[in-house]
Amino acid sequence: MSNIKLDKPESHHLKFVLRAGHDQKVIVFDGQGREAHARITSLSGGTVELTLITETIQIIPPPIPGLTLIQAISKPVAMDMVIQKSVELGVSAIIPFTASRSVVRLRTDQTEKIMLRWFSIAVNAAKQCGIAHLPIIHPPSSLKVALDNHMGDMCLLASLDACATPFRQIASITAENTHNSISLMVGPEGDFTEEEHALAVGSGAIPVSLGPRILRVETAAISILTLANYVFRKDS
Repeated sequence: MSNIKLDKPESHHLKFVLRAGHDQKVIVFDGQGREAHARITSLSGGTVELTLITETIQIIPPPIPGLTLIQAISKPVAMDMVIQKSVELGVSAIIPFTASRSVVRLRTDQTEKIMLRWFSIAVNAAKQCGIAHLPIIHPPSSLKVALDNHMGDMCLLASLDACATPFRQIASITAENTHNSISLMVGPEGDFTEEEHALAVGSGAIPVSLGPRILRVETAAISILTLANYVFRKDS
């Protein structure tokens, strides 16, 4: 049997947040689709030790299609919620970018700290929901870089434009195509500028409507991910 020693943050979470006890069974995962059953063998000191109950490691396939959220950087509280709820909804990758109307503009020396914060939020959300695959959270970039590198097989842009296609019609429009990766774009507080909207559409993004109401940034991200899960993922 293999033994696992958790680091201090994970040990603290297991002991004092989950209130786990000696000999209790838990599931461990590596964030890359592998998970196994284990038993708590030691709670002494500042670390928790586990023993795998079986050497068999279960391989969890990633959800298809992969959903990439191209998200304009927003205020910290809203952005934290976007990261958390996106992970809970099974996002495959998150591409933060600075938009013209982004209220928050990260300095270069802030990037490492904020990336660590977002990663911590993602890990906690994955543990909460039992998600085996952690999303890749990319460093903040510009909209153009995001469009050049992360469009996927199809890209849907959450749009307030009167001509945007209602999301419920997207499934019938794209029914004949198989998509392994779909990108979903959400703008900042104040929405995309006309130039940004045109740049995205010119790169192949399809403007879609999430309904008649003007949504907060975090609500828009949750909504478009929920709809994409329902429409495109067979296991949702």
